[in-house]
Amino acid sequence: MKRSRRLQTRACLLGALTLVAGIFFCLRRQDDRGSPTRMGAASVVLASATSGASSTEPAAAGPSRSAPEGFSPAGGGTLASVSGAEAASRASGQPAPIVAPVDPLGGVWAHVSVGDKTYDVEANRLGMFPRIYVNAKATISVEVDIPRGTPGQTIAIETQDGGLLVGHHLGAYLALNENRRLPFAFRAGTQEGIYRVEVRSGDAFRQLEFWVGVD
Repeated sequence: MKRSRRLQTRACLLGALTLVAGIFFCLRRQDDRGSPTRMGAASVVLASATSGASSTEPAAAGPSRSAPEGFSPAGGGTLASVSGAEAASRASGQPAPIVAPVDPLGGVWAHVSVGDKTYDVEANRLGMFPRIYVNAKATISVEVDIPRGTPGQTIAIETQDGGLLVGHHLGAYLALNENRRLPFAFRAGTQEGIYRVEVRSGDAFRQLEFWVGVD
């Protein structure tokens, strides 16, 4: 009887030591992996020990999380991929070149006819045509040449200070002809002063300027 109790006591002590050793082993494994889930691993070992299982290996770890694509772990989460121009700039030590947006209208000319006078004028870098002096109520024939346009492309035309587009009142959307030109007619108002007509495609514009009054 005493021998049986001693064997049971030794078995309990051995089981307790095995349990403690297993928990300690699992905690060390989790510390090495940098995982905060110590209690989860310990509970697995405890369940295994109480069910009579001899294995003390922790539960399989979940899928590892790698850094998102395009990020450099050594860079503290900064973007690792840069544009070709920026990469070349960094390599040469020079600032990246500034690329100006392409003007969809290009170098625009206008052929203007008023009575027996004709004018061939070019828009400046600000998109403004030279001022043309006209009489009150004068009908002005205009043909705007847009070399970067395409035949059939829709261009907006709008009066800014009165007057009207013949057949279209204050504004219209017109299509370029096969020669990439935009013909229209404008009638000046009766009052002395400036009359502007704007030709626009997207954010790009050109502005004609007519003046009624003394030259």
